[in-house]
Amino acid sequence: MAGSRKHNVLRIIHTAVWTIIAVAGGYLVWLSYHYKPALLHRLPEMVANGSDSVYHHSFADIRINIFKRPITITDLKLWPELELASIALNGKLFR
Repeated sequence: MAGSRKHNVLRIIHTAVWTIIAVAGGYLVWLSYHYKPALLHRLPEMVANGSDSVYHHSFADIRINIFKRPITITDLKLWPELELASIALNGKLFR
C-alpha cells in the first residue's frame, strides 16, 4: 500500500512537471509568432519616451531571436523633431 501511494505521488509530480514544460514551450512558440505586431505597436511609444519626444523613427524590418537574444533592425532611420531639437541645442529643454 505504501508503494502504491508513493507511485501515485510520483505520477502526480511527473504529470505536473511535464504540464509546466508543455505550457512554457507552447508560450514560447506563441511568442515567437506574435512578438512582432506587439513590438511594432509599442515601438513608437518607446522611442518617444526614450528620447523625450525629440526623435521620430522608421525602419524596414525587425527580427528578434528569442533564444539567443540578438535584435536586428534593418534600415533604421532617426530624425529629430526640428523645433524640439533646436530648443535642446540651445540648452533650454534639458536643464
